[in-house]
Amino acid sequence: KIGPVASRAPVKLSIALAPDIHDALADYSRLHAQEFGRDIPLAELFGSGSAGYGLMIGAFGAGSVIGSFAGRKLHERNEARVLILGTIVMGATTAGIALSPWFPPVLALLLLCSAADAVIMIADRSIQQRRTPDAVRSRVVGASEAMIDIALSIGFVLGGPAVAAVERFVAIYGAAGDD
Repeated sequence: KIGPVASRAPVKLSIALAPDIHDALADYSRLHAQEFGRDIPLAELFGSGSAGYGLMIGAFGAGSVIGSFAGRKLHERNEARVLILGTIVMGATTAGIALSPWFPPVLALLLLCSAADAVIMIADRSIQQRRTPDAVRSRVVGASEAMIDIALSIGFVLGGPAVAAVERFVAIYGAAGDD
């Protein structure tokens, strides 16, 4: 169980994360804020501060590079399977990030998640390029990106009620376990 974090002078730091990683980290931070009364960045929750931010960004970047090199082994016969498996890996690792009570697994999961993301992007673009006629390829890519944005928007709308439902379950389970 993570306790409250000591007050420190605020410093604003911006990092770029994939939307699903950002959502998982934000959900975790919101749950902590509800428990302890203030919103805390994930790296600070683990007491890792600016070094933690650097490690998180480094893990994500390293995973992207590893995934890019792994994507070289994709072939027409395995791209669809890799696309599906990579999506499952991204979902599982994102959930693991949100649920991990320790910082080192978060770094390993970020690395694995971003590697899967890179492989998925390569497989997706390869399939689109091979199966889409030149005359409509840009529209297909645009429609694909729009579908991703629509799915993210739906996820944002449904995320609040889903977190609230999980919180009610945790509260009921926690109260039942306090006997």
